[in-house]
Amino acid sequence: MRGSIEAMEIVLEANRRCGKKEYDQALPLCEQVISSYPETGAVPPALRLKGDILVRLKRRDEARSAYLGALQKLGTTSRSSRLFRDTRLELRALLMERLSTRLRQGEPVPAAEWNELREVCLAIVNEDGWISGRTRGYLTLAGMYSWKGEPQQSLAAAQEVMRVCQDYPGSFKGQLAWTRKGVKGG
Repeated sequence: MRGSIEAMEIVLEANRRCGKKEYDQALPLCEQVISSYPETGAVPPALRLKGDILVRLKRRDEARSAYLGALQKLGTTSRSSRLFRDTRLELRALLMERLSTRLRQGEPVPAAEWNELREVCLAIVNEDGWISGRTRGYLTLAGMYSWKGEPQQSLAAAQEVMRVCQDYPGSFKGQLAWTRKGVKGG
């Protein structure tokens, strides 16, 4: 029990350092928790925070690994936790950014990257209990399919955004406008 408390105190300190943009001091604290307290519940939040720090430091492949590690540590029993959902959404954003960067630079996107993003988004839309999570998942799928030149799949995902958001139009005004434009074709 004592180790868990110490580990969480270190994670909190790392989080405070991040708030001050002291990433070079926060990252080793996360690493300390991960290596010195591997059996505690502090490891998933440490991995998540490590991923966030690495994104800010533009070390995206390492951030991806940290997010995946956090999700793995949390396991299937924690899928409804806020930490699990938020980490998976951050992973989605990271994968989407990587894919869009490749496309903007005219680079080919390996099939494995398309598939990884699709699988993460499908997990979000099928498992996330929050409308905002499912909306982001469907929006990402709509954009991904559009970029791939798969208009029917893009349309289906866009229609799902509209279905999911129909009861909350004020909260998702921008997403609905973008989706309606895409569904109408222009």
